[in-house]
Amino acid sequence: MIRQPMPTLAPDQIAREITEALQRPNPTLFGGAGVGCRVGYPSWDAYIEHLAKEAERFGDAESALLIRKRLEQRNHLGAATVFKTSTLIPEGERWKAIAGLFQSPPSDSDLENLLPLVSLPFTSIVTTNYEHSLHDACARARGRWVVPVERGTLRSASLSRDFFVARLHGSSEQPPSMIVDSADYRLLNADADYLDFLINLLATRTCVFVGFSFLDPAISHVLDVYAERFGPTYTALHTAIIPAGETPLHDRLRQVNIKALAYDPVADHSELWRAVRQAFDSYKSSPPERAGGRVTASFGHGSAHRFMAFSLAQVRLRPEAQPLTTPDQTAIGSPCITSGFLPVLPAWFLRVWPAFGRASPLPLPPRRAPRLLA
Repeated sequence: MIRQPMPTLAPDQIAREITEALQRPNPTLFGGAGVGCRVGYPSWDAYIEHLAKEAERFGDAESALLIRKRLEQRNHLGAATVFKTSTLIPEGERWKAIAGLFQSPPSDSDLENLLPLVSLPFTSIVTTNYEHSLHDACARARGRWVVPVERGTLRSASLSRDFFVARLHGSSEQPPSMIVDSADYRLLNADADYLDFLINLLATRTCVFVGFSFLDPAISHVLDVYAERFGPTYTALHTAIIPAGETPLHDRLRQVNIKALAYDPVADHSELWRAVRQAFDSYKSSPPERAGGRVTASFGHGSAHRFMAFSLAQVRLRPEAQPLTTPDQTAIGSPCITSGFLPVLPAWFLRVWPAFGRASPLPLPPRRAPRLLA
């Protein structure tokens, strides 16, 4: 197969593509390290070099040399592993070094740079970054604080129909939660809540990826999960805005049904941010009729959603539920069904259920359907 060069688009062309993506169901901003760089946070290359300098500061010249060698090989996760396993760095100082560059809040003038992006009519924002610049920018744009969604609360967010900002790979406020090396990503692959959230996100929302490059290990992991769970047939079309010259990334995105748009990355990616500004100006001058930051359709069929649907069905059907006395009372006809009731909901669930009041449950049977649950 002859590889066709990826065309580089002008800012106005990318702005039109962004506007088109915003018309598709439940548009979601998926922000990468490049979004953090916009407000002064380090790129992956700069971050790994910082870890090498920290290793040198504590007298571990061998680890510093190996970190830089892996950086030259574009193995960012391997470089971070070397730092995390160094035996010469005091444990507390290790975590300070891992999280420190992301803990200082951005200045007001830096936050202004993100306002056109977060003011677009996304129904949610998801990021693999560790800092909270997107939360701060959303608070400024909306005039109110947006409650952050972190690892550990992803299950409820996957059911939410309200706007949210989620950090998938940990936060600098909790350094041990940060996903920075190969071992962290292996643990992430065993996190059912994370996988459910990511799968529901990619299956039911239109993602616009901004701020990622082939060097970003976070995007590689997301694409791996997407390909494993949905390939080779994909139901959703997503959009990614990437720097020109990222041919391997463009090919990978195409393979997983993500439309890649290339821009000229000169002058600190100014063409990208000019396109975002043009898309915002177009939206501001003639905002389309849409749901105003709420998702427009029921979505999500992961394990969390199935449990919530089952539990809600029990709550609603309990007043009219009757015991099953013979197999003939059901359409199942299984000889295993005997007299009695299915277990009732535990008390703890009835106390926490109001927190999920805005969730969109799976369809319930008609009120006159046979009652199988007690």
